[in-house]
Amino acid sequence: MQSTMSQLHSPTTESNPATADALLEIEGLSVSFGGDHGDVQALEGVGFAVRPGEIVALVGESGSGKSVTSLATMGLLPDNARRTSGTIRYRSASGECVDLGALTDQAHRRLRGSELGMIFQEPMTSLNPVLRVGDQLTEAARLHLGLDPRAARARALETLGRVRIPAAERVFATYPHELSGGMRQRVMIAMALMCRPRLLIADEPTTALDVTVQAHILEILRDLQRQFSIGVLFITHDMGVVAEIADRVVVMQAGRVVEQNEVGALFAAPRHPYTRKLLAAVPRLGEMRGTFSPVPFPMPGEPPSEPQPAVDYTQPPLLEVEALQVRFPIRAGWLGRVTREIQAVDRVGLSLWPGETLALVGESGSGKSTLGRSLLRLAPSLDGRVSLDGKRLDELDEAGFRAMRRELQMVFQDPYASLNPRLTVGFSIAEPLLIQRRVASLREALPQVERLLEQVGLSPAHARRYPHEFSGGQRQRIAIARALALSPKLIVADEAVSALDVSVKAQVINLMMALQRRLRLAWLFISHDMAVVERVAHRVAVMQLGRIVEIGPREALFRTPQHPYTRRLLDAVPIADPSQRRGRRLDDEEPRSALFPKGYQRPAPSYREVGERHWVLEDG
Repeated sequence: MQSTMSQLHSPTTESNPATADALLEIEGLSVSFGGDHGDVQALEGVGFAVRPGEIVALVGESGSGKSVTSLATMGLLPDNARRTSGTIRYRSASGECVDLGALTDQAHRRLRGSELGMIFQEPMTSLNPVLRVGDQLTEAARLHLGLDPRAARARALETLGRVRIPAAERVFATYPHELSGGMRQRVMIAMALMCRPRLLIADEPTTALDVTVQAHILEILRDLQRQFSIGVLFITHDMGVVAEIADRVVVMQAGRVVEQNEVGALFAAPRHPYTRKLLAAVPRLGEMRGTFSPVPFPMPGEPPSEPQPAVDYTQPPLLEVEALQVRFPIRAGWLGRVTREIQAVDRVGLSLWPGETLALVGESGSGKSTLGRSLLRLAPSLDGRVSLDGKRLDELDEAGFRAMRRELQMVFQDPYASLNPRLTVGFSIAEPLLIQRRVASLREALPQVERLLEQVGLSPAHARRYPHEFSGGQRQRIAIARALALSPKLIVADEAVSALDVSVKAQVINLMMALQRRLRLAWLFISHDMAVVERVAHRVAVMQLGRIVEIGPREALFRTPQHPYTRRLLDAVPIADPSQRRGRRLDDEEPRSALFPKGYQRPAPSYREVGERHWVLEDG
């Protein structure tokens, strides 16, 4: 650490009694990014502190500067970024006060491995795709803690268990692409915790996680905070999580800190208009109690919205799924023989009516995304019957199914990954029309493209831009416009709003409801956000270990959940009110896995009716 000390150029924090005990102190931080059209100011005069054993939530919408602040602290700013002013002071384990902004790359790397930990938002781009999970987990323990391979492996397996990963031995030996998004996020969290850092920066660490795993992760962070006096800088746009875990809140807008206060005081009496706007946009579980149809989010300055039209359940359903099965083989041994299978979807049956939104909820790995993808043949099904508008999809060959794709479309979780960065958004929207031969040329498609962009609240001029020129919410609107291009009857939305800011999320969901009213669209809405599901769904299906354990009208299922797993999901939802912060009593039972020996057949699911169109799995 002597090389670290030699690089000090700023005074220690003792000169300021208010922050004399700070683990991290940021003062007057300004950062700009160079570009072809001049510099862009990303941060301007940012300042706050994190003390040992304290969780500070850094909140704000996309583009507010939250992630830039964390990257500057970790010494991970890109080459075109420049710190124009300010200091970032960190008090190391030896008591030395270090200016992180003045460190060499080598000195910063040494601190990052041993004392500073970071959980990144997008695990697929943060994990090495060519290394197994176990190799990536043990690397830091061997380099910074000096553990031998056996001890490093034991520590990695123990840490995977702490973040509630079932079948830790199997996950240890897999590659990142073999895991779901939620499982990859848990691996990232485990990696950050391997060396028990003193300061942990968590950049949207629970965005991709379901509510039960999120609750466990928040509890893990609290335990580490209490046991080891770890300081946590928790970056999020989920105000429910902020209310649940934070001691203090720092609110950022357009690169500046506009308000900071103790969490209770900030929620009770927000002073800045932007803070009030953020809190007003938060969906709260229980807001829809007593209503039977979805209702759009109330928007500032707009009249109250009307509920969605009732669904006519006397008509034939649009989509019927019977006994659908999807299995993924697990190979082992030198010859790579299939010895086990993940029963991702096990004899699932459901129906969906025109103009209805059926929400599919459950933990990561429950099979909900696989079910949605299998409907579009993006995941191969082993068995089962799928009918759309009376036509058997499972009996069609590839050419026949390609023609049916116009009726069935999908909106993916990450719109940036699902849009080609080298194509204009206009071409991306027109592409389905060209493939399905609805138009003969791009010129002929242009009027439809412009009309679709207007339908989703964008300008026709946006057709000439590229995906990187849009915000996350705008890109999701573009993805919806592309899904609408062929006038489908059913759209599968797979976590389509989970990564969006609260105000943008409300706008996108209101857009989905408006399109449903106008076009009688049916939505299969896959989500882990129970408060959003309560707002958007007519009916809800709860999945666990590849099976639907409960399905019924949203009001009945939320008011009187029948299956223990459904009750667990609802109990785990964070409440956006610090005064109702509750000490969780989470079960320590080992998470169950859908991994079974090859060819094993579980007993057939059996359901009992507990109310009108409300069914629960018998083994519950």
